Amino acid sequence: MGMPTVNMTDAAVNAVPLNSGAYLITTGSRKADSLRGFMLVANAASASFVIQRKLKGKSVRVKLGVRGEITVAQAHAKAVEALKRLNEGENPNATRRAAREEDSKRLTLQRTFDLYVAEGTRNGDLSPKTISLYSDHMRLHLAEWKDRTMLDIGRDRAALIALHEKLTKDRGWAAGNNAIRLVAYLYNRAIRIEEDLPANPTIAVAYNKERKRDTALSDKQLKDWYRRVMLLSNPVKRLFWLIVLLTGGRREQMAAARWEHIDFDLQKKRDREPSKPRWHFPDENAKAGRGYDIPVAPFTVKLLGAWKAYVEKEYPIAQQCQFVFPSAKSSEGHLKKPRNERQGLTETAHPLRHTFRTQGLAVRLSKTEAKILMGHKLSGGEMDERYITRSDAVEKVRPQQDAMTARYTKLLGLTEASIPEIIEHRVKRNAWKAA
Repeated sequence: MGMPTVNMTDAAVNAVPLNSGAYLITTGSRKADSLRGFMLVANAASASFVIQRKLKGKSVRVKLGVRGEITVAQAHAKAVEALKRLNEGENPNATRRAAREEDSKRLTLQRTFDLYVAEGTRNGDLSPKTISLYSDHMRLHLAEWKDRTMLDIGRDRAALIALHEKLTKDRGWAAGNNAIRLVAYLYNRAIRIEEDLPANPTIAVAYNKERKRDTALSDKQLKDWYRRVMLLSNPVKRLFWLIVLLTGGRREQMAAARWEHIDFDLQKKRDREPSKPRWHFPDENAKAGRGYDIPVAPFTVKLLGAWKAYVEKEYPIAQQCQFVFPSAKSSEGHLKKPRNERQGLTETAHPLRHTFRTQGLAVRLSKTEAKILMGHKLSGGEMDERYITRSDAVEKVRPQQDAMTARYTKLLGLTEASIPEIIEHRVKRNAWKAA
């Protein structure tokens, strides 16, 4: 009894049940059926198209694709190509094995990512936050690409364009841009190792227009923002937001700040020089592991001094009172990712950095002075900044810090007499709803 047959149509092929064995694919035409050995093999888990012929006296079966992933017509075209190679004495299976072995020696997206992260960690170029962000992109957006070689990716610009379009549709404009941008970073690293890689394929992607999400608060908005800050029932949150405003600091570094890193320097040396208080942000709290110091203005010093006394009284537990912004709920003992949308304060910390830089224009804060005060990296590409020693520059920008604080206190109507009210003001829970 001969092998069963199935007509060369998608409907007929799709009707073949799993685990039913091998079928010759036929059209019923003797001329069209000259492609002997073109079959569908239905196993327990899937059905695959194959072409089987003898090569040098041995039977060779070449897998063409899985039913459902390719059509009968596509499988037939692949069978014709495989048969041609068999007739020329080439075994497509051996060629595939050789290609896989060659691919195993090449960089994949995952291997390149691991290399990129290891180097960035060792050199201090990538912060833990950035590494976590990139890892999320790999896990959420690039998981299906992780085993592809960089050579394969370099040759497939169309797939990158399609990936960007899909992510934009499913996850939003930022996810689409960020995933492709990470591929670009990794490809640039890989191309320094594998010199035969083509040009970076991400140049084919038309990035989505960036939508600005964080903008500076105007003078009027800032006054309203401060009113809503004072409606927060938790004094720790009130102080946190006000200090972030006055210093232009980043959210997470401020939340984890310790008292030991603030040098109040209230003329402890009893000399005639004015007090020179500083705030130090260590490497582990600063962006990209670049610790830095900033000068602290007189009003901020007095505010922090009064706040420190309050913390020592209200948070006697050692794990908590060592932090500038303690938290009894956090396992670390300090605030974690402070957000107060539910209490009417929709702004995050980053717009306050935009505000700091924008308000700095009013006190003629230069670009370099702003970088020193805000903990930005001094540019190695600009000759004047390349020669600046940041630690020595702190005192040079103290007048600018004082001017910034004076501008904020005047704008918000704050004086030293306001400090007790800021700290000890009792606010009823949900008071912001009635405001």
